[in-house]
Amino acid sequence: MRIAFSEPAWNNPVVRIIEPDHSLVVPRIVNDWTLPTLAAGMVAALVKKKQRVPDFLRLLERESVGARDGVETAIFGMT
Repeated sequence: MRIAFSEPAWNNPVVRIIEPDHSLVVPRIVNDWTLPTLAAGMVAALVKKKQRVPDFLRLLERESVGARDGVETAIFGMT
């Protein structure tokens, strides 16, 4: 059995965003498979490849990072 990318069979799952020749577009994502990390990886890959990042993906990244980091919104009324 061939093990792709020289990952040990016992290793935890990793996420790779790769080219058709299997070279990495961005560093592999390991030990953090949360939405903010995965969305950031997808955005970084598109930016690196000079591709348009869909608005929904940028929004998903920003909102998920904000939720993870505890960012809240406060609105103050002024007269």
